[in-house]
Amino acid sequence: MKKLLLISLLSIMTISLFATLDIDIQFDTDVVGDAENGTYTSEFFHITNTGDTAEYTIDIEYTGGADSWFMTWCHEGLDDYGILEGCHHHSQPWSLDFPAGAVMGVDFQVNGMGAEDGMLEIEYIITGGDLTEPIILPFTYRTTDFVSNSNDVEVPTMQFVTNYPNPFNPETTISLNLTKAGNLDINIFNMKGQIVNSLFSGRGTSGSNNF
Repeated sequence: MKKLLLISLLSIMTISLFATLDIDIQFDTDVVGDAENGTYTSEFFHITNTGDTAEYTIDIEYTGGADSWFMTWCHEGLDDYGILEGCHHHSQPWSLDFPAGAVMGVDFQVNGMGAEDGMLEIEYIITGGDLTEPIILPFTYRTTDFVSNSNDVEVPTMQFVTNYPNPFNPETTISLNLTKAGNLDINIFNMKGQIVNSLFSGRGTSGSNNF
């Protein structure tokens, strides 16, 4: 059965399932923060290989930011498999033999930041293994003053959630938590990023919501 990606707005926790890789993002993918000594470092999200050992490649693309900014990213958690933790420049794809059952932590770092404010749109692109299409994980990074100077416009956030057995089955319940009440859209996307169905558009309440 073709797996679909369910994306909803207004959230904090992000979890999704692609083939034999579990992606677990426990922070808002629209990141707001300031540099410390010229660098901003995000929290780690985690990728679990629930299938067989296979070669995967992680590539990074980003747009925006000030001219002096550049991005690196680091991985951790694979020491027991003989893969040392390390960091990578955004322009250099990294390939690894991802061991079966291993959990890898991944972050991103925005470097070269001075007094300039700005915003980056970041995409992690994962290929290899038994994936028939790339996994694309989008993040946005903004400096605090950039947000404050944007006329207080609230930027929608996204949540990737699992849905079992599938979003078209009447037995399926979709659950998510909202930190505050607000407008909510629940759409189903295929792996190419195309909307294939709109499940809900309306007002979500603070706390648990079930659909």
